Amino acid sequence: MTRRLLILSLCIVLTLAAQAKKETQDFVTQFMTELQNDSHVSEDDYRCVTVSPQMMERVLQMMQANTLKDEDQIRDALTHIRSLRVFTATDNIEIYSNKNQKLLKRNARQYKRIRQTEDSEAEHNMQLWVREANNQIVELVLINSVSEDLFQIINFTGDFDREFIDELLKM
Repeated sequence: MTRRLLILSLCIVLTLAAQAKKETQDFVTQFMTELQNDSHVSEDDYRCVTVSPQMMERVLQMMQANTLKDEDQIRDALTHIRSLRVFTATDNIEIYSNKNQKLLKRNARQYKRIRQTEDSEAEHNMQLWVREANNQIVELVLINSVSEDLFQIINFTGDFDREFIDELLKM
């Protein structure tokens, strides 16, 4: 009986650990996982670029060495960003857009939309989503689509507040 209880406890802990890992993955990582499991998409349709924390740190160091006043805002922004991932697709836009919407619906508890702009004349749509942890914004997801020409997800991780987001959107 105690052996069954131990096995059941172990299964519960492993399940919770797997769920916690999934919830800590950034949005683009989850999106790329979805694409890997889909035979309808081709790696030739898209590209994904990741800027690592080490690269962000190097950029920040280079900018701190430069004393131009115009770069103060960028320097401040970089101190908040831990990583940056950019997913871009220029073919089969509808497939990626639909996958994006499904992923957002599945993760509705984690991601909240805070801004959306649409330009129907230019067929341009921009959405900004956030994920919070302990009352702190830890992830920004900017989704940008232009007609059938471009679908893009820009994913920032770090520590952000509303003021930072407002400044970022002004850039």
